[in-house]
Amino acid sequence: MPLGFSKSIFSKGASTGANWAAWDGSNDSTYDIDTLHGVSNTTEQWLGFCSFSDTHGIAASISGHGSGTEKTITYHVLKNTSDTVTATSRVTGISTGSNSYGGTANHQRGFLVPTNGGNILSSWGNSASNDTQLVSISGDTLTAHTAFNAGSLGGDSRTNFIFRRPGTNVFNILTDGGNRAYKMTLTENGNSSSAAIGADIIVGSNSDFYYKGRTFPGHVDANTMLMSTGTDNSAIQPIKIEFDETGSQTAGTFSGPPNANLAGVWSDYGGVGSGIDQSPYSGQPPYPTTDFNDTMLFFSHGGGGGDGNGSKKLHCFAYKAGEANFSSSNTITVSAGTVSDLHMTGCFVGPDNDVFLMSIIQAATDSLVVFKYILSTNTLSEVFRIAKGSDWNIEQARLARWGDDRAVLFYDDDKIRLLTA
Repeated sequence: MPLGFSKSIFSKGASTGANWAAWDGSNDSTYDIDTLHGVSNTTEQWLGFCSFSDTHGIAASISGHGSGTEKTITYHVLKNTSDTVTATSRVTGISTGSNSYGGTANHQRGFLVPTNGGNILSSWGNSASNDTQLVSISGDTLTAHTAFNAGSLGGDSRTNFIFRRPGTNVFNILTDGGNRAYKMTLTENGNSSSAAIGADIIVGSNSDFYYKGRTFPGHVDANTMLMSTGTDNSAIQPIKIEFDETGSQTAGTFSGPPNANLAGVWSDYGGVGSGIDQSPYSGQPPYPTTDFNDTMLFFSHGGGGGDGNGSKKLHCFAYKAGEANFSSSNTITVSAGTVSDLHMTGCFVGPDNDVFLMSIIQAATDSLVVFKYILSTNTLSEVFRIAKGSDWNIEQARLARWGDDRAVLFYDDDKIRLLTA
């Protein structure tokens, strides 16, 4: 008998018919995690969020304050009742075995990901040897099961993206190394769970993956990831990574499509600045299973030359497997400041892959900015910004889907914003 919710919990379920294409943030609500728990200093740093259902999910944070205090992964059980968020409990998870966990990207590696049995797999690198565990829920009660050793799963420069194949506990994992990937198979059995890590898959050369952290991948099928290569600031190329093969493989290309010409888009604005870093090393997948999304997204900003406004502009390229060309969005000018290579995080919202939300930290204005891209119309827009008035910790913002109808933004150590379309 599987723990937690049934497999069907990840289907649409009781939908409110949210219209994410029209979402403007006006119906959102913001919460303070300390207020929800009724105590202070309940988090030290946000790590990620994953939902069990449209009503229940967990946010992971680092907890443990003070010099010499060993820090632990803490799970905050969040409940959405008619678009009012409450925190039903806090549960202590994995011990990191360190009093310096967090603070930098290298100390935050890990993920939360839904399993085939309706539970959540939690794995964190740079922690104690038993750094992975299954998390289940019954009603409002969360159980963090016995942690186990899953090798380098979740950490040690290993995980950049993780996606589950539908109907299975087989996961496709793209590593932080850019051209390295592997397959993981989870045995889901409560306190006796385990993970089998497949052999490395090496695709071309690491130098080919200049933009590996700037792309949100899609999937051609359950075992084939759609990713991009690019060695400089001028062009990107869609490629295929085969996860049922091991060892070295040539980056498979698609017949027909040219490179996306970044230089051409930005020629009026002083050339390409860069793709934007998808910099969090911890979090959750931007979509639930490999069959959800067949489109690769690449966000790019301009340089500072030309008319002087390139660094204020943002653009999105999209490529769907089998199409002859990239789709290219409108180019927008941010409402204030400039766009730099800081901390992009994002997810699809709704029951399909038409609307994607993306956030960045904008250092020039000390703001967190959220954008919306609509695939069917190739439309990119800025939705809102949150000004802090002082420097942000760029590693502390997380944007995640909550079921099909909602999303949630975590920021500034203790803030939670429920995004409501």
